[in-house]
Amino acid sequence: MQVVRRRIGSSTQVSALSLFIRSIHPYQFNQRRLRTGASIHYSHMPRITVSRVIGLIPLTWFCLVGTWFFLPSPVVSPINRPGTIASTLQSGGTITAVVENKQSFKRKRDDGIPIQWACSGCSGLVLDWRLESHAPTDSLLLHLGEARINLTEAALQGPQPDADEKATSIYVSPPIKARIRTGSTRHSLIMPWFTWADSILTYWTMHYPREDILVRTFSPEPGVVEIWKDIEMWDAYAAGNTIRETDREVGLLGTFSHVPTTRLPGAPLRANAAGVKVAGIQGELPSRTWPIRGFICGPLYVPTFMIAVVLDVCTFGILTMKGDLILGMLVVLLALIRTERMVLSPSRWLCRPGTKRPKQRGIWGPSGPVADEESGLLKERPLTAMSMFPHPISKPSRSRAPILSKS
Repeated sequence: MQVVRRRIGSSTQVSALSLFIRSIHPYQFNQRRLRTGASIHYSHMPRITVSRVIGLIPLTWFCLVGTWFFLPSPVVSPINRPGTIASTLQSGGTITAVVENKQSFKRKRDDGIPIQWACSGCSGLVLDWRLESHAPTDSLLLHLGEARINLTEAALQGPQPDADEKATSIYVSPPIKARIRTGSTRHSLIMPWFTWADSILTYWTMHYPREDILVRTFSPEPGVVEIWKDIEMWDAYAAGNTIRETDREVGLLGTFSHVPTTRLPGAPLRANAAGVKVAGIQGELPSRTWPIRGFICGPLYVPTFMIAVVLDVCTFGILTMKGDLILGMLVVLLALIRTERMVLSPSRWLCRPGTKRPKQRGIWGPSGPVADEESGLLKERPLTAMSMFPHPISKPSRSRAPILSKS
């Protein structure tokens, strides 16, 4: 019986065959080294178990707290600030500006009597500005907190372009109550490197304090409406009086110009915010990364900070919530390093691990592996017949003649 032999001319051909097999089966040659030097093969069949999902919880919490502590807070540059405010309001978005809580703001109690400093401990007031095109009334509305101010109506009651004596038609509205958000910087979870606006918003997100303030609308020119605090100047103001620059610096909150007042039947021309110019919005804008931090201290408050609350109770208040979070991060970090969970590899987390002998290629003869020193295949085992397709090389059996690699 004649034995069928496969001849491989040189080691170059063997190397070419090796590269071809690796290109067909790249995953079978993906190896990881253990500390002992052994090889670990990871099967690429997903193996998601309950223990692995539970093991992701500490790492997720560690990432959330780390993001809360160390996420940068880039602010809007003064050059881009006017364009950002104008484009956001013209497109119907909301601009949040945080102003300092001063005595120039008049508050209003439930009985309607204005009082000063009704918000005890609040160091900042959050003003939310938004323009609404109200088509049913063909008007442009301004949302300031929970108040709705009709800018079109204020502009129509003020000076008109065809009026001769503009000073006699200057319009000042009665005090308007606006409920706004307030906040403080005195909270254990507020870091010193947070921006002031982010600190105020963080306090509000966790405690939801609100306050009523009084504002007025003032139309000094055609198509111009200014939003003012209800300062003492308006109690004695008369048409034609000159507004001092100091009063303007203290009381003016924002100016809206080019407010449309032309009415055309059947077409809501006045309910259009695209051409409105916005200037002088007072206050500090939140940082660009505030939505991320706000999501952590808002919807994710319980999974992120509940551990700090529990530790604060268990330690009888010895550490602050800030210290409890840092202690918890250190414990989780040591646990992750101990269990080798800090290797952020999808195959390490979701695939089937195990220490196995490396699957290597080889050519077997009747008495074991056959190789020469040049090819370097000694003591290597072959792959299965299907994995070596289209040139199957496998261990010989009773029904299969041995295949030799000697020339």
